[in-house]
Amino acid sequence: MGRNPGCSAGIATGMMHCALLAAALLSVVSRGTAGEGSRPFRLGLNADNWSGQAASPRFRESVRAMGVEFIVWHVNPMEIAGGAVQKVVAFCREENLGYLFNTEVVNYLPRDAAFLAENGAFYRWDLKEKFLDGLKDDPLFMGVVYDEPLLVQNLLGTRVGNRLVEPYFADTRKMTPERAFDAVAAKINSLSAYYRKYNCRMVLETLFPDSAFVGARGGAVLAVKLLKENYNDLIAMTARGAARQYLSANMENGRGTELWACVDLWYLDTFPQGRLFGLGKDGGHTPEELRQALQYAYETGFDAAYIEMAKGLMNPSWKLTAHGRAVAEFDQWRKAQPPRTTDWRTPPPAAYVVRRFPSGNPGGKLPAFLDMRSYGSGNYRFQNCRPGGREGYCRMDSDWWEWFVEHADGVGKTGMEDFPGTTFNTVPYRSRLQAFDATTLGRSYKPLAGLPEIDFVDHTFPPLPGDRKNQVDFYADAP
Repeated sequence: MGRNPGCSAGIATGMMHCALLAAALLSVVSRGTAGEGSRPFRLGLNADNWSGQAASPRFRESVRAMGVEFIVWHVNPMEIAGGAVQKVVAFCREENLGYLFNTEVVNYLPRDAAFLAENGAFYRWDLKEKFLDGLKDDPLFMGVVYDEPLLVQNLLGTRVGNRLVEPYFADTRKMTPERAFDAVAAKINSLSAYYRKYNCRMVLETLFPDSAFVGARGGAVLAVKLLKENYNDLIAMTARGAARQYLSANMENGRGTELWACVDLWYLDTFPQGRLFGLGKDGGHTPEELRQALQYAYETGFDAAYIEMAKGLMNPSWKLTAHGRAVAEFDQWRKAQPPRTTDWRTPPPAAYVVRRFPSGNPGGKLPAFLDMRSYGSGNYRFQNCRPGGREGYCRMDSDWWEWFVEHADGVGKTGMEDFPGTTFNTVPYRSRLQAFDATTLGRSYKPLAGLPEIDFVDHTFPPLPGDRKNQVDFYADAP
């Protein structure tokens, strides 16, 4: 069974001690926040400056109109090496906006020397000391976003097109899934500590359920995807469970203790509603869904939420679209609310407690072009597991997904056809909305599936006692 480092100074701390410490600290956090003062919420935007928009008065006007408080800038190595990145820094300083840098470009550019980390042993983009040192005293500099890196880690050793996917966080090809989980979490922990030296966060965008656990254990700030292919509050529940499980260890060690949401407008090739590529297809996310997702993040106690991305909120002249106006409406709505006391750190009464096996399996029917493994583990290849497979890890994943699907919609439907985009257009996207109570439209966002709270923990948590009906343990009989 995997270990849970960080519950005390020693790595071999007993799991039950960790659990009791976590419960005690959660109780302290709950007493210190519930009903006492306001829980701050920050609204952000994901953008780039590749069209020179930071120099546009209209872009500036639209950013102000939406009430944005920080911007996550997609950047590339040339912008940093040539100094062009200072244009977005200057923009944020002029507007008193926080700013972060998103390094997602590494996911798509093979064999660029700028991305050869640790003497070429890994392929990821860590921002360099000299650049970070120039920003560490700027109170507006908030951190660095690693955008869906665990998708790349899961593809380790496979070919995507002509590209051989190299290790991202760790070379796990000879490891079991449990050891792979440990190794990836350890590297995230190391990177989190590296960025903390420069007074900033390492933010980890997560999509697959287990990504939240490995990120939380590593001490990163989680930014769980809302919308995208996951218009379902069950995904957010996994992130809250992961963040709560590791909160005490992260508090004790000065690591990430926030929970963010990335409200992602991308939906396959129909972003948003088919407009980006001019395909005219029905799909994507409506302005109303965007507004409700932001309200959901606010009402369920997330510390921050940012929208991906500006191209869906502004037209080519940087004037607000209907989606951008929905963000402005949300901003006006939140400013009219009484002080917010909801906090994800406060554990609610849970209808289920689920201990999950950390395979990283995205679930559903995997497309042939994604030959994914468990955090890159060489001995667990998702494609080798057939639906309903009963062998070892496959059995645990099969049981997990059967349970997950059963509880995904709350109306007895499959509900996982679009998670995470694995069977693409087999079911019209809005058919997923059947479980949503239309009477809530125009008011605050409610959990899509109408689910009771589920408290998820990972395999490092002590085995759950089997004497309560609401406890589900998918790791109890691990091979």
